[in-house]
Amino acid sequence: MTDDETQNKENNIQIKKLPNSEVEIEGEIPADEFESYYKKTVQKLGKDAELPGFRKGHVPENVLVEKLGENAVLHEMANMALANVYPKFIIENKIEAIGKPEITITKIARNNPLGFKAKTAVLPEFELSDYESIAAKAVSNTDEDILVTDEDIAGVIEQIRKSRQQSQAYADFTQTGAGEGKENSDGAILGADGQPLAQKHENTEAQKQNELPELTDEFVKQLGDFENIADFKKKIRENLIHEKTAKAKDKKRIAIIDGILEKTSILLPSILIESELDRMLARFKNNISAMGHTFEDYLKQIKKTETETREGWRKDAEKSVKTQLILQKIAETEKIKVPEVELDKEVEHITKHHPDADKERARQYVEGMLLHEKVFQFLEREEKADNLPK
Repeated sequence: MTDDETQNKENNIQIKKLPNSEVEIEGEIPADEFESYYKKTVQKLGKDAELPGFRKGHVPENVLVEKLGENAVLHEMANMALANVYPKFIIENKIEAIGKPEITITKIARNNPLGFKAKTAVLPEFELSDYESIAAKAVSNTDEDILVTDEDIAGVIEQIRKSRQQSQAYADFTQTGAGEGKENSDGAILGADGQPLAQKHENTEAQKQNELPELTDEFVKQLGDFENIADFKKKIRENLIHEKTAKAKDKKRIAIIDGILEKTSILLPSILIESELDRMLARFKNNISAMGHTFEDYLKQIKKTETETREGWRKDAEKSVKTQLILQKIAETEKIKVPEVELDKEVEHITKHHPDADKERARQYVEGMLLHEKVFQFLEREEKADNLPK
């Protein structure tokens, strides 16, 4: 027997590893255990059976078996037996199966063992690289001071003033054109003074090109909850620091995971990739719908089919799955867990704002999100970077 094959003599099971993170399970259900499903099967089939001369659900066993055929009864017995026994095989043999198995019956008869083969995808086995050293190097290489200059603030203020100017110019134009609408011989819409409105708009825009709204306390108060210009600039600085910090954090984490992925070989079963593509597509469709558009219109605009779109996302899906597997394995290796109090608090927050959400699914989602955050925090520890050889 090779390293890729194991045998459980007690249950007469052989487990063979296949390529691409799949396993084949070959085994038997003992005759007496298989036979115990006969009565259950007949009762199930007879419950809704309707035959002439008999009330529904009251067809005698011998008449029912004769009508359906023993072969049909045997295969329903096998389905029922495997539905109950297969999960136990998986647990007892510590097989991390994912997805629906492909099951083939190899031997079937009354008062005999039920032989079967089952092929299923499993969570891939892989060796973690030296993730701590890789993370430390990535942290060191991407470490940067978060600086917000006066020029940065001035640039934001100028963009706000320009945006305000354009909004005001449009409002002035529409107000000027209200109640007017006569056409001249060329088809141009005229204002009350006989001048084309389009020309008036162009003239107004030209006049206002260099007339940005003056930066005053009154102006910033119109923009939001700002006391004065100084308060306005202070909050712009805070927002810019927050934005730059978030970008630096994302940059650091991308460098960490890219470094680990480069040194880690993982053979993914196709079911994991397809499942991730399904999730990506569902999220994208929801986002498109939230913006008041349809996914079909989006496909027409980009001139692609749904299949082509999925294929274009395949590499991203593979990277996402590998990242999740790596973070999960690091968490297991380092015994990183999410405290129940923290988990309960976050789940309560989500279900409060989304009362229709499935609580169990919400809990699984939150636990995964918080766990990944804690793994990244572990990998980002600054002392790792400080201990790098110079």
